[in-house]
Amino acid sequence: MNKSNNQLIDFINEALSKEETAQLEQAIQQDADLSKDLNALRDIKAQVEALSYIEPPAQMDADFYKMLNEQHVAKPPKTTVMYPRWMKVAAVVALLAMGVIIGLQLNHRSSQMNALQASVMETKAEMASLMAKGSTSGRIAAVNVSLNAPKADEEMIDILINLLQNDQSTNVRLNAMEALQEIGKGEKIKQAFIQALKTENKAIVQIGLIHALVNLEAKNALPLFEKIIEDENHLDRVKDEARLGRIKML
Repeated sequence: MNKSNNQLIDFINEALSKEETAQLEQAIQQDADLSKDLNALRDIKAQVEALSYIEPPAQMDADFYKMLNEQHVAKPPKTTVMYPRWMKVAAVVALLAMGVIIGLQLNHRSSQMNALQASVMETKAEMASLMAKGSTSGRIAAVNVSLNAPKADEEMIDILINLLQNDQSTNVRLNAMEALQEIGKGEKIKQAFIQALKTENKAIVQIGLIHALVNLEAKNALPLFEKIIEDENHLDRVKDEARLGRIKML
């Protein structure tokens, strides 16, 4: 009997109906491979629950309760919560780790998995391990490891984009930007650089992003270059890079 992994996950989480649970239990008893898959998923759940927890800043609790008090007094009609960069990065680490563990546990039995897929999976596993440490050096090492993969898949690209746009470390953002430049020239990466440039506040990263967009011939970045040139808050050297980039792409 062919049961999907989603059904097995629902079974482990006790999310199936009584009838579905009874049917699946009977199938597990009759199918040795299905039983192995179930045990593998249970191991996955245990491993994910054992992943290192990234501690939030100590000030976060005080800020949270202060925010609640302010909301209680002011009662604004609408509140937009902006999550700090460390929370976004932590969420991606958790998703990457889950994907890596499930992939390694459930795909290793597949005879159709070729050497390329195996190498990419191993690279993502190493990235997850390094990023789970929660340190700047670990995230930089994870970015560098991504360049060892024979081919970057969409998940790896998304991780690097997230680091570029959200990591609190300037060095991590720079390394992620350089890695993305080496990976490819697709529209997704161009758009990621444009979005990053809109919010970046460090001149060294801003200049790097402008240079990268010029190299990628991203002409849709020209309006943003114009905005930077006219913005008094940007440093002269950033404006100069934007002017030079505009000339090169016109």
